[in-house]
This record gives sequence, C-alpha cells and structure tokens, in this order.
Amino acid sequence: MYAKIRQTFYGFTDNVPDLTIITVIPTVYRQLEEQVERPITSRGWWRCCRGLYNNTDILLAEAPQCSGAADAAKALHAKYAVFVGYCGSLNASYPVGSVVFAKRAIRNDCVRESALEIDLPQVSTGEVGSLLGENYNNMTCDVVDMETFRFYDAARKTSKFGSFMLVTDMPLVPGRRFFEIDTDETRRNTVRLTTELYRYLKLASMSP
Repeated sequence: MYAKIRQTFYGFTDNVPDLTIITVIPTVYRQLEEQVERPITSRGWWRCCRGLYNNTDILLAEAPQCSGAADAAKALHAKYAVFVGYCGSLNASYPVGSVVFAKRAIRNDCVRESALEIDLPQVSTGEVGSLLGENYNNMTCDVVDMETFRFYDAARKTSKFGSFMLVTDMPLVPGRRFFEIDTDETRRNTVRLTTELYRYLKLASMSP
C-alpha cells in the first residue's frame, strides 16, 4: 500500500533511505537540495530528491503545510524522520532568527516528545491551526507552529523523529508579528536554519 502512496505523492516506489527530511517551505527545500550529491529527483503531487549527504543516503521531500508533513511521514516510513520548518516564538529567549529544536510538541493536554539529542536550544512547541485568531497569551509553550505536533504524532509509530525550526516572528511583540517581518530577513535567516541542520547531520550519530 505504501509504495502506491509514495508513487502518488512523490513519483517513486523504491525503498526509502533510513533518513528522510521533510519540509513545507520551498526556500528550505531548494537550499537543502543544493547540498545533495548525485541527486535523483522525482515528482508526484509533491517533489522529492534522493541522494547522498556526507556519504549518507537521504531523501528530501516537500509537503504542503499543516497535515501535509504528517501525511509525508506516514507514506515514507523512514527510520529517521526530520521535519524542517518555521515557527513563531512566545519566549523572548528565542528571538527572530533563532534556530531551535522541538523537544516536545503539544496539542491541548497531549504531548509528543523527540528522543533525538540535538545540540540546539530545546523548546516546546504548541500546535496552532491558523496564523490568525489564536489566543497566544494563554499558551505556555516556547514557540508555536502548524506542523510539528501532527508530524510527531504520525512519525512516532515508525520512526525516530525531530523538528528543526527557524523563528520567523514573535506573535506577542508589535513589529515582530509575521505580517510585519521583512521577507528578505526571513530569507537570510533561512540560510542559518539549513546550515544548522546539515551541521547536525554531519556531526551527530544517528544510531539508536
């Protein structure tokens, strides 16, 4: 069944490498793809790239926002599933431009926790369903995003998982809300996000 789903989503039916990187940000996908050696690209509904990084087989996959990352995790069934995305910070310790790792993902009273040990600021992220209309003042997490909880909830059944995120805005701070942030600033900071991810892939052990 999953081979058919992969064919529909990504245009291939081959076995999936142990390490899969999933992102919903086209800029992130392009920057990561530039670092893949001997790339093999394919496309179904969404695009993907298989190849080598630091002599490790990887699959880079793009997905739509919100539940798309979770659907990709379910379809790909990788041993290690890494999500890369953006978040908004509710904690002044993590200003715009910070690269953070989601140790915990929270939806109401439900918590999903990553077992990966990452040398980055460890944060809790709360799920939001919309960029507008959320009551951030009542949330006790460090950051908020749309994908990580769903991604963790899907990936935990088959994979070791983690979420690397760039803080792009601070919803509680006037002048730092997402619709007030300069897109060039976000683009520059995105380079830091992809650099930190590949530093992790190069230096950290992926063994259980």
